[in-house]
Order: sequence, then C-alpha cells, then structure tokens
Amino acid sequence: GEAREVGGSPEEVALQGTRLRRLPRVFALFGATLRKVDLSHCRLEELEPMKALTELPRLKVLDLSFNRLAVLPEALGRDVALEELDVTANRLAAFPADISAWSHSLTKLIARGNMLRELPDPFLGALRALRVLNVG
Repeated sequence: GEAREVGGSPEEVALQGTRLRRLPRVFALFGATLRKVDLSHCRLEELEPMKALTELPRLKVLDLSFNRLAVLPEALGRDVALEELDVTANRLAAFPADISAWSHSLTKLIARGNMLRELPDPFLGALRALRVLNVG
C-alpha cells in the first residue's frame, strides 16, 4: 500500500488489492491525520474490527469498492464523519436502517453494482448533505 504524508504522518493510505479480509488495526497509529483510506479490490467481507475506522476522527473519504461486503454497520455513519463513501461492486442488499445517522456529513455516495432493490423511504430526506448519489 501507499501513504501520502503530511508533516510526518500519512493523510492518505492506499491498500487496494491487498486481499485483506479484516480491517488493519494499524489505522489507529494515524488517527490524528488520516483523511482518506482506499480499501478497494480487497476481499473484505465485513468491516471488523469497526474500531479501526471509528478511531479516525478526520477520515473523510473511504473507498470500499470491489469487496465482498453484505452489510454496512450503522456505526460507520454514526461514528465516522465521512464525506465520500464508495461501496461499488459489493454484495449490499440494503443500507443501514438508521441512515439518518449519516446525514450530517455525507456528500457523495457511490453504490453501483450491488444487490440494492430499493432505497428506504427516509433515505434521501435523511441525507441532508448528500450532493452525489449513484446506485445505478
């Protein structure tokens, strides 16, 4: 993977294609500065341990595309102030029930190539900051 550093600590970590099955705990080492994480093209089946992401207060961009995720934990939107989330080409059949927890910061959501049949009723109204939505 790659890391782009700012002042000695990485701001971006790219681990795409690394065949990870679980989230690496190493993210906690960069918690104060990490703003972008690329975990695309891995083999992630679940976002565990979730604490690896919830301890990143500045995380804004998360790329989880081309993995094997069937579920997005509610904590992802509640405990992480994401602005951009890409979950293209996973196995998602639905979004978390409490999608309103994601409303304060998420501006871009890309979820093409999943098993989504419909969006929950409050979905668009709940995501007040959303500017880009692609679920086609």
